[in-house]
Formats: sequence, C-alpha cells, structure tokens
Amino acid sequence: MRFPVTSMTACLCASLASVAAAQSRPSAPASPPFGHELSITTGMGFTDRIDASASPRPYGGLANGVGLSYTFRPGAWTLTTRAQGSIASLQPRDDFAGSEHAYAGGLAFDAQRTVAQFGPVTMRAGLTLESWADALRHRYGDQSSTTSTFISAFGTAGPAVSLSMPLGGGTLSGLASIPLGGLVYQPYANARQEREPIRLTTAGPTSLRGLDFGLRYESSASRTFGIVAEYRFRGFDYTGGWHARSITNTTSIGIVTRFGRKGQ
Repeated sequence: MRFPVTSMTACLCASLASVAAAQSRPSAPASPPFGHELSITTGMGFTDRIDASASPRPYGGLANGVGLSYTFRPGAWTLTTRAQGSIASLQPRDDFAGSEHAYAGGLAFDAQRTVAQFGPVTMRAGLTLESWADALRHRYGDQSSTTSTFISAFGTAGPAVSLSMPLGGGTLSGLASIPLGGLVYQPYANARQEREPIRLTTAGPTSLRGLDFGLRYESSASRTFGIVAEYRFRGFDYTGGWHARSITNTTSIGIVTRFGRKGQ
C-alpha cells in the first residue's frame, strides 16, 4: 500500500490558496489571540482493515469515536496533544461467515513551528508522535461461533506539515503526517486464554507505511467558545510481522473553548 503524501500536501496547499484568493473582504489575523485551546469531538467513520494475527480476511464497517484535543501556542510554536477512542463493528468483505469488534484508543503529540507565511496562509512543520492500541474481538464462522481476542499496539514517529488560514470568522486548517519508524507489540495469542510476555519490535520505512491527513474548521476564532468540524483520513500498512492494514475515513463535530490570551 502506497500513500500519495506529496500530492496530498500539494492539494491541501492549492485548496487553501484558492479559498484565500476568493475572499473579497480583509481577513482576520491568521493566528487566534488565545494561547490555549481545548476541544472535544464525536463522530463516525468507515473503516476497512486486515489484522492477520486474527484472520487474513478483509473486514469493514462503521466506527464510532470520541476525541479530546489540547493546543498550546508558545510564540512561533504550536504544541497539540490528542487523545481518541473508538468502537467499530466489522463484517467480512467476502462471502464467509464471521464478524469482528475493534476497540481502539490512542494518544498523539504534534510539535510544529511556523516556517512560512503566504498572505493569510500560515505554514508550519514539525514532528508527530503517535501511539495506539487495538483490542480485536474476532468471532469465527464455525457452528459454535468461537470467539478470540487479539491485542496489538503501535508507537510511531514522523514528520508533519500543516497549513491554516482565517475563513468566515473562524480558522480552516489542514494537517498531513507520515510515520517513518516506531515500536510494535503484536503477539499471536488469544488474550482471553494466554498471557505472553511483552516483546517490542522495531519498524522502519520498509515495513511501516502510512498517511494521516485531516481538515479542521473552528468557528469564532476570536471568541472563547466555538464549533469544530473535522474530517480525517488515516491509512496504515505494517508488514514487518503479522500483516496489519487499515483505511479509515472519519467525520466529527464538537466544541472548542479558548483561554489564556497571548502576551499575558
């Protein structure tokens, strides 16, 4: 699986630039006047995945999730911590019986610094650290409907770039990041019956590929409260152990509160 990182970033630049050119009135400041932001969102998404530790067959279905995000802006830096959790109900993509339920939780940290300004568009670049774990409950298609649970976890690091601009009194932003390496925990064991010792393996660009791309709009950038709408695409492909692959599209909505004005 290959992910078009360069073309995705180019499309993001072109989209924000075209919106900026279409605005006829003077824009608000590209950076909100608050130093801190806290938001909570909820949404749903569609996911396709393979987790060969449970089954080599492809599964897909609907996932519901919740996210919590905190952003701190000291000077030219933007530091964001994101926590998220989801529950997915999955069915096989082939004609065989079976089902899966996936329970996932993750934590990510973005550290980015302003590197360029193109009119109202601000460009930032930096690093993304991300970790998440899955508990996959797999029901087989036999007559007794045997159920097993498999647990896996990943921690990755890689470069990230973002663009943001004022729009309609709020802020439109886009983020793209790719993992270049990390640590993997992927036992081939039924967690309901076996307790294997924790063994971590390393992963690099040859066995770990992915793309995390998001578009986010926050209303009322100069006010304490606002509305958040977000779209996120996540693709992931790991081939260094038991093959794990997933593609997820998620749409979320929520609220944001801002506090601590800059310069105070």
